[in-house]
Amino acid sequence: MSKQKNNASKRRYADTSVKNTPPQYKTENRPVNTVFDGFLPIIAVLTLTFLAFIPTFQNQFVNWDDDVNILKNVFINDLSFENIKNIFSSNVMGGYNPLSILTFAVEKAVFGNDNLALVIHTDNLILHLICVFFVWRIVRGLGFNALTALVVALLFGIHPMRVESVAWATE
Repeated sequence: MSKQKNNASKRRYADTSVKNTPPQYKTENRPVNTVFDGFLPIIAVLTLTFLAFIPTFQNQFVNWDDDVNILKNVFINDLSFENIKNIFSSNVMGGYNPLSILTFAVEKAVFGNDNLALVIHTDNLILHLICVFFVWRIVRGLGFNALTALVVALLFGIHPMRVESVAWATE
């Protein structure tokens, strides 16, 4: 009986030494074995999304709120420290959106008033394409297969709910 206890205590101590070692995680090396793996399909999705939003380059400002947020907004006229402080401490039309207003100020400082609507719509589309890429990466990172990630990214990219964010300058 005492011999069995000794063997049991030896096993217990042996087990605790194993428990103190860091866990060994296996990493998967997924081979590129389907037509949907790699960067070519996401480039196709980004191209389709870009083509779907080409008409936004013809858009101008709308009088819904673009006039107040962009055209008549005194905070976007210069990039002085005082003005940037005002951007982050003021509301425009009752909403607090300092990053958008700061972006408008940078765009106006770099490109001026000429074609400002085109510049803003181009920036909106570039930001949207970056988001489409990140949706694809997140879905792949969650472990879904390449085809699922592409379908999700494409649906996110061309879904009608995204039109407002890309085609409307203030949005």
